[in-house]
Amino acid sequence: MKKFKIYIYILMLLPTLLLQSCLKDQEDVFDEPSAVRMQKTLEDVKKVLTSSEHGWAFDYFPDRNVTYGGYEYAVKFDSLSANIYFELAPGQSETSLYKLKSDDGPVLSFDSYNQFMHFFATPSSSRYEAYDGDFEFVIDSLSNDLIKLHGKRSQNIMYLRKLNEDCSSYMSKTVANSNQFLLSSLTGSIGTTSVSGSLDLDNRHLSLTYKNSTGNIQTFDGKYVFTANGIRLYEPFNVGGKTVMNFTYNDDDLSLKCTDAGATDVVLNGFLPAAYVRSAIGKDRIVAKDDASSLVYTLKHNNIVNYISHPDWVTLTKDGTTLKLETTANNTGHVRSGYIKYVIGNDEDSLKVVQCDFDKDVAGNYLLYYKDLNTGKLSNYSVNVTSDAISFNGLDWKMPISYDTKNGAITAISGQYIGTAKSRTGKVYYLYSLFLDKKISVWSGHGGTGGFISAPIDYEDGVGTYAVFSGKATTDGDFGAIFFGAYSANNPTSSNYLGYWECFQSPYLVKVQ
Repeated sequence: MKKFKIYIYILMLLPTLLLQSCLKDQEDVFDEPSAVRMQKTLEDVKKVLTSSEHGWAFDYFPDRNVTYGGYEYAVKFDSLSANIYFELAPGQSETSLYKLKSDDGPVLSFDSYNQFMHFFATPSSSRYEAYDGDFEFVIDSLSNDLIKLHGKRSQNIMYLRKLNEDCSSYMSKTVANSNQFLLSSLTGSIGTTSVSGSLDLDNRHLSLTYKNSTGNIQTFDGKYVFTANGIRLYEPFNVGGKTVMNFTYNDDDLSLKCTDAGATDVVLNGFLPAAYVRSAIGKDRIVAKDDASSLVYTLKHNNIVNYISHPDWVTLTKDGTTLKLETTANNTGHVRSGYIKYVIGNDEDSLKVVQCDFDKDVAGNYLLYYKDLNTGKLSNYSVNVTSDAISFNGLDWKMPISYDTKNGAITAISGQYIGTAKSRTGKVYYLYSLFLDKKISVWSGHGGTGGFISAPIDYEDGVGTYAVFSGKATTDGDFGAIFFGAYSANNPTSSNYLGYWECFQSPYLVKVQ
């Protein structure tokens, strides 16, 4: 945590708001009482917030260690409410009340619940501190085009930047930019200094390595946020006589060009990871039907991909930005799968190709294997898989499922009625499918909302047709087990809950040959 005291901020009365107004470290030389001056400050802040015709881009950085990098909001204020767009909810907005108040300085507070603005600050069963985010912000400085703030909780510096296009358009461009931005590494020069580095796209970190004036290797670990046309660093980076912070991204040549004054000649050249093909296609595996078929994909950077091998039943044709995949008919009598291997630069990766028809290759009898929660030993149940259920042979249990034809996978959601079980005394229990996380500590709750699992169908010589379950036990907890919760009535509530009847840890299906 930053070790400095937050002082009360005041705003000098200026003839206009066209000049940058510092709200910090000003001497108390006014005749008016501090409460009156603060009220005038809050009125000036509201005037600026509501003056923007199109709204504001909000560079938001959760977590006091900036672990997650930044995320972009777009906010349009009126006198009472804020209409908020969020990068992680494209095409949507939500309106809620906001207020300006005095609390360790002038504070912008989104204290009326808004699922977007409160996303990083709302705790859950698996994240009791959420993502260490803020919904209240102390205003540090104010101008007509730029407002500097810091989070009351995280102390992270953030900015509201005046937009010249409406919030919806800006956010659509930001989302499109983040989706196409797939760089894994960079090289180039900043002023007189050569730099090279890597990008962590999941956590939005940019790591640049360079030699200082004495020849020692140094590393800059920058966090960034996506904008409508590039990225912006959390804080400026100064090296080689240049200071850089803002970059535009050109997806045609994979370059980042600095737009900061005095550094517009800085261009960093990007490189794509081997996983680019899977990212561009939008999946880790391609699923085709058993009949001979032809599939066509568009890869903008297909020219840098070298396809080195593929199954003998697959034909690949590379033509500019087009990749055509043709399969022969699958007459093996079972699911057929293999890998397309390729190289980008010096990195190799692969893409799985699967051929199957549900009725012909997938439906049938399986063994449901799982780790027994009490003994730790591998156990199994005999089950039958149809397109809408996994039925437990010899028992009155049916777990509702769906078959995802596009991805060749069995899917299930939590909170589904399974059937009944009887105690030794003949008492009837009503069973519902609930999901546990990997640590067997957080579950989907009564009613099971938020849990979703998937088991892609696959085939391997010596094993046969199989499917391994994975997914989410809750909205933010990775799946670890299915358990059948027992209830005294056919209504999964806490008052009816008696415990679990069966638990299937790390479950997977193997088809009976």
